[in-house]
Amino acid sequence: MTDAILVPEHAPSPAERLLAWRRAWLTIDRNEQAVGFAASHAGLVVIHLAFFLLMALCGMRLGGFLLATGALSLIAVSPRHKLSILGLASIGYLFLAPFGGEAVKDLPAALMERFAIEGISAKTIGLGAGLGFFVTAFVALNLQARYRDTAPARRPLVTLLVVFWALVAVAAANILPPWPQTLLWSFIAMFAVCFWYLAYAMADQKSKDPTPSALRIGIFRPIWGAPLTPVGKGVAYLSHPGR
Repeated sequence: MTDAILVPEHAPSPAERLLAWRRAWLTIDRNEQAVGFAASHAGLVVIHLAFFLLMALCGMRLGGFLLATGALSLIAVSPRHKLSILGLASIGYLFLAPFGGEAVKDLPAALMERFAIEGISAKTIGLGAGLGFFVTAFVALNLQARYRDTAPARRPLVTLLVVFWALVAVAAANILPPWPQTLLWSFIAMFAVCFWYLAYAMADQKSKDPTPSALRIGIFRPIWGAPLTPVGKGVAYLSHPGR
């Protein structure tokens, strides 16, 4: 019998290594070792520290950074209170930055200058608009739940669009005195920032998700930052014990 000829293995090229790392990363949720480590106490610490480091490198302001790290740490310790913690953190974020990082954050100051309003800060007006919208959203969600068989409750997006543009029409008509006009435009700005969050919350409730209204509005100002349109993961998704 002839001896087998040993052929040296081909060394992977840099491109092949990159593709292998990509495949490993895309299938990490099926890697038992990786999943086991992520579920361990050490894995949770590493994941959270890595995320907090990324937030710090992104230039997040100190107040928002401390609020986010504190809230996410509490959720890791007590995941069953996740929605309550997120709700309290969202209210805290509202106090720090009523309109978030959006362009409309300067609207109250511009309105105050236009109407020569003094004796109050622009941030206070923004905070009042934010709290006013949260209360309005809470009432709207409860009305939808109570009158779920009516046309406005069954078509929440159409209802929100009609209400929003009706408010814009009133504000654009300039028929109100300076103070109400300033408050109305500030409320409309907050409505615009949170429009799709309320729409998603009403869509979740339309599907008979049992989450209380107070917890639904808790993610309207997400502490992790978000665009004006949510990523599609509402309260029904977040309330799952594995998320």
